[in-house]
Amino acid sequence: MIQDWKVDAMLNKSKTKKRILRDIDDLPSMPQVIHKARELLADPDSDIAEIAELIETDQSMAMRVMRLANAPYYRRLGGVSSVREASLALGMTALTELITMASTSKILGGKLQGYQFEAGALWKHSLAVAFGAKFIAQDKCPPMATYAFSTGLIHDTGKLILDPIIFDNCADFDQLMEDPNLTFQDAEKAIIGYDHAEIAAVVSKKWHFPSLIVDAIYCHHDPSRNRKNDLAHLIHIADQLAIWIGMNTDELTLELCDESLERFELAHEEIETYMENIAEAVNRICGEE
Repeated sequence: MIQDWKVDAMLNKSKTKKRILRDIDDLPSMPQVIHKARELLADPDSDIAEIAELIETDQSMAMRVMRLANAPYYRRLGGVSSVREASLALGMTALTELITMASTSKILGGKLQGYQFEAGALWKHSLAVAFGAKFIAQDKCPPMATYAFSTGLIHDTGKLILDPIIFDNCADFDQLMEDPNLTFQDAEKAIIGYDHAEIAAVVSKKWHFPSLIVDAIYCHHDPSRNRKNDLAHLIHIADQLAIWIGMNTDELTLELCDESLERFELAHEEIETYMENIAEAVNRICGEE
């Protein structure tokens, strides 16, 4: 016999879909400076001064970029006192990282009551995944290195949309999560009809990220859905490593895909080194040396 809460969930899915679409539309747009930075990074004839000028036209963005540029992670290059100085000292790749972090830190930094995340928890997890994907890509899959960091940062944005719905249905989620064989993602699908990876893919498409990133985010919990997408496997591994080092969210029951490990020939010793480097990078960005 079907349980009452399942009947209610099915009846409410149309209403829930409208709410999700409305909330996605209400999300702040990703600043155009990110996409401009990507264009310049792909252009061998680009001038880094151009992106510095663009950042300086947005005072809030410039302040956030400067704060991150002087975080302990980047301070090893010496403190900087202007966006232009940061641009010259760090280079285009690091500057693109800074812009993406500056654009997402406020969006991802809040408290999520439905997921029971304290303020900053999702941001730290996203940073950990971003650095993990970047480090592994640099060593194992260089063509994906320019995409890995930004993809890691936005891979869980679907949780921003689903959080209030989960909060409103917390009793049903608690009931489902009594089953040790289910992940929170399974519960999302059962009760809401969508999981946070699917919604994050929609968000990343709204923000005009390339299809490679959109698809990687969609598949990052199950990269076997698109075996050709190396980026999905990178995010999948980095997501799990972030959980193992304690920068976790709700997905403690997930398992690391053997196919992903074999794809990049990751040895146990390498995984431990990546975990140490991820933890150090996140702590240095957050000023927790």
